[in-house]
Amino acid sequence: MEDHPYAEEVRENSFESIVGSTPIMKKIYEKIIKVSRNDASVNIIGESGTGKELVARAIHKLSGKEKFYAVNCASYRDDDGLLRSELFGIGKGKATNVYEDKGILSYVGTGTLFLDEIADMTGRMQDLLLRVLQERKFSRIGEQTLHNFDGRIITAASKNLADCVNSKNFRQDLYYRINVVPIYLPPLRERNGDIDIIAKAICVRLSERYGMFILDKKTFGYLQEYNWPGNVRELEQKIKGAISLHDDENSILYPKDFIELDDTGETMGSAELENSFETGTISEFEKRLIKRRLISNCYIITETARSLGISRSTLYKKMHKYGLEIDSE
Repeated sequence: MEDHPYAEEVRENSFESIVGSTPIMKKIYEKIIKVSRNDASVNIIGESGTGKELVARAIHKLSGKEKFYAVNCASYRDDDGLLRSELFGIGKGKATNVYEDKGILSYVGTGTLFLDEIADMTGRMQDLLLRVLQERKFSRIGEQTLHNFDGRIITAASKNLADCVNSKNFRQDLYYRINVVPIYLPPLRERNGDIDIIAKAICVRLSERYGMFILDKKTFGYLQEYNWPGNVRELEQKIKGAISLHDDENSILYPKDFIELDDTGETMGSAELENSFETGTISEFEKRLIKRRLISNCYIITETARSLGISRSTLYKKMHKYGLEIDSE
């Protein structure tokens, strides 16, 4: 919503629907602009939830192409026949009760085909895709006729494709074909400076459905402390959850709104939560949260760190900072 208090700031720190202004993101934007000028194969590497499709769509939009098709190969992991028919199409009269289907490779024309989670494509489908990239031609199921492919293919993977090649799960020649221009999209923990503006962008995006919410200053500190293994997608779900549990008259999200999403069974009562943030600081909350997690995990450091979304070394530093000895009660 244009009248949201965060709207202008989000717009100033965005690039083609991608939010972020840290140096690493600015370099990605520069690469997106460069590759949009040609049809070189692009492979986007990044963890789940980092926004790989947004990067693909940005390349497509800047290239001036018309049609964009996105296919998640992981959805067809157990049925590559369905994926083949979706991409390549089916010849007329070649299957019972099935009319001719030209397939996405025909429909895309000179546009862009985005293949997400390419590492989950079966060996047979890898063979077929390699032929498309090498010869720029394909045939539909049940046909011998060759059809031209004039579009651009952008791929993405959350798995390390080089490792997949080494383990013989991915064709090396296909890897070289799709990885002409690799773009590494960092996880949220590697672009911590963007968490605040991404959280604001999520609030703006959700305002039409959930109403106008803003974040308290302490909430930004709370969000900065978390490791976000689910990346931007997890951050958005957490904000949705906090909005759903918010029952104050005002539209400000406080750390307590996020704490109540804690499902460890050790959540403090709402009155206690309220007091801890009215009279305390984010550090006092963090100390209390770490102590609760230590107790609930029987002081097993590895499990406690995992539940907090931080590393063991970070947990030890925080325990030392707050005087939480390993034998604390």
